[in-house]
Amino acid sequence: MNPDTQQEPLLAYSARPNTAARQDTLPGRYRWWVMAISMAAFSLAFVGWLNESWLYLFESPIWLNRYTEYAIILAFGLWRIRAEQNPYTRKRLIILVTVVTGFWWLIPWLMPMFEPYAGYVWSQPVFPALHTPGTLTFFLTLLLVFLFGRRIICGFGCPCVGVRETVGFPFRRFSLRGDWAWRLRHTKWFFFIWYVGVMVATQFPPNAWTATLVGMFALVVGLTYFGTFFITPITGNRFYCRYLCPFGATFGLLNHAGFSASRWTLNSASTVGAASRPATWVSRCGNKARPQAKSPASRIVWAAPVASSPVPPMR
Repeated sequence: MNPDTQQEPLLAYSARPNTAARQDTLPGRYRWWVMAISMAAFSLAFVGWLNESWLYLFESPIWLNRYTEYAIILAFGLWRIRAEQNPYTRKRLIILVTVVTGFWWLIPWLMPMFEPYAGYVWSQPVFPALHTPGTLTFFLTLLLVFLFGRRIICGFGCPCVGVRETVGFPFRRFSLRGDWAWRLRHTKWFFFIWYVGVMVATQFPPNAWTATLVGMFALVVGLTYFGTFFITPITGNRFYCRYLCPFGATFGLLNHAGFSASRWTLNSASTVGAASRPATWVSRCGNKARPQAKSPASRIVWAAPVASSPVPPMR
């Protein structure tokens, strides 16, 4: 058998107990009160969205509206940055929390700016209107993903990832694994096709049909985004990003057409022994991250990519 195509069996990784003051690359087991605080923060973010969308009980620049989630990301992000032991992840978290706090919270709150846009959007977009098709931020983000890969937004600037990386980190060990979990990732293409329909619909004057299409899309995205907070103890912290996010699917598809690609293959070890599938990060110049020797503790450790790789390997 060709040694280059032979697949080695994966080693199962058993999460080890961790304190709230220590986090590293591999998933750990956290005390019940740490997970309870995280679930309370998820609940507060959900109530903020619910109040701004339907209840209208409070009018405050931060309390119980969209900015509540960003304030939670900042608070939990400071904890994650201090507790994180992996140098690369710590730097990434610093950038992620800074971008979410500055661009998604403080600028829209203190200096709201209307964005130029193409088409007929459902409301006047305010910077940064990343998730509204046709806006300046939307097109600039697509260009950045094409040039540098989807990690430029999903790893360093997306609040959807930010809340799950900071608040949801204690639940990472519950991430779905196995062949069925790998196949389940295709569910996001349904939401991607719907999102493409929204992109097309917003380029024409609205009518009853397009208003329903866009309105239902916004409702379903909101319900799945915030609803998955409450199944985090069952599905892990990145369930929405992996299986339901139409924006991540868009960036992932563009990622493969651009200059930097993150591909999953069957012939390499994964960052975590119990991951749903082994991963290989590949740049357009063909470099690969290579697994090192496996330790007795069933850990699989990544070697650094070669110097010409533009970004670190996917976790």
